[in-house]
Amino acid sequence: MSSRAVLLGILLMSVPMITQAIPRAAQEVTARADQYVEGLSSAAAFLREVRDTVELARAGEYGKIKPADLGRLDEARSQITELLEGHEHARQLSAEERIELFNAQELITSIVRNDDKSRRVCTKVHGTGTRIARSECLTVAQREQRAQETREATRVQQGFREPSCSVREGLGQVRADSC
Repeated sequence: MSSRAVLLGILLMSVPMITQAIPRAAQEVTARADQYVEGLSSAAAFLREVRDTVELARAGEYGKIKPADLGRLDEARSQITELLEGHEHARQLSAEERIELFNAQELITSIVRNDDKSRRVCTKVHGTGTRIARSECLTVAQREQRAQETREATRVQQGFREPSCSVREGLGQVRADSC
């Protein structure tokens, strides 16, 4: 038996193990993006909706929007236009493109609602010891809280100061009512 045949056999036997190793989080994010895409009308109709929403936002129909946010709004609109260009429906996009579409639409929604902290951001994350990426979706507020807790924990580990109550609560060292 040739080494190619052996290698092919090993590869084919490992396919079920690899597919089981894909984290559920990645499947959930993809499923969520798929569900979002299924609810969309045709690509042309969706692009019209996005264009109208951006124009109304620029006209002030959704309240005062900062110039920086208007730039982000235009970038998200451009990204959606690029993603859907040449497609009749968003279902024709790849899984990664559907997630990008979902993120861009979430950005537009959060800017229009003037509620950036509740915007969900999905990113690909590589776990320690694996090259298989998984998707992780957190709100902007959750991401900021995680970053703050990480900075705080780093300072504590380096011996600069005592941890704050919120960090000690997160670590289970104190109760919320004792801080």
